Amino acid sequence: MKYFRPKYILFIFRLLLLKFRYGNKIFLNSAKVGFEENTQVIISGLNSSITFGDINYFYRLGNLEARDGGKITFGDHVSINKGFSIVCRSQISFGNNIMIGPNVMIYDHNHKFEICSLPFRLQEFVAKPIYIGSNVWIGADVFIGSGVSIGSNSVIAAGTVITKDVPVNSLIGGQPSRVLRQLL
Repeated sequence: MKYFRPKYILFIFRLLLLKFRYGNKIFLNSAKVGFEENTQVIISGLNSSITFGDINYFYRLGNLEARDGGKITFGDHVSINKGFSIVCRSQISFGNNIMIGPNVMIYDHNHKFEICSLPFRLQEFVAKPIYIGSNVWIGADVFIGSGVSIGSNSVIAAGTVITKDVPVNSLIGGQPSRVLRQLL
């Protein structure tokens, strides 16, 4: 009875509702995907999709969006804490064994802003894929921007703004981000 809790039944129910709502835009490698209350999942646009790995857990008050052909892929054992926002218009890939702290924002796109006479909201997006390697720990209040690759076995300190690639085996921190030390 250790693993039988009412919340797990609720997680399966939410997962079934998502699968029913989005059909072939949701891919499941396992039924062990948990969404806490008030976590929003949006998949819109032709060819947009989200693929979940084995044991993915999303805490409350999160926002997970694949839009305009965006593809999000989660590896196994990915845990994302409360208040996250992940919005994809190109591709965001997560490796295995990833821990993400609260209030993390991951966006693979930026607004265009070259035409000053046109409101920014009416200008298109520029999107570049994001890759997050395996065995990565991302602290609270981190922002990860478009076109970034985060190497495996890395730690991103709380409050860091990531706009450039992160080498493998690194502790990264600051604004702008920099390598604080190599991890062995």
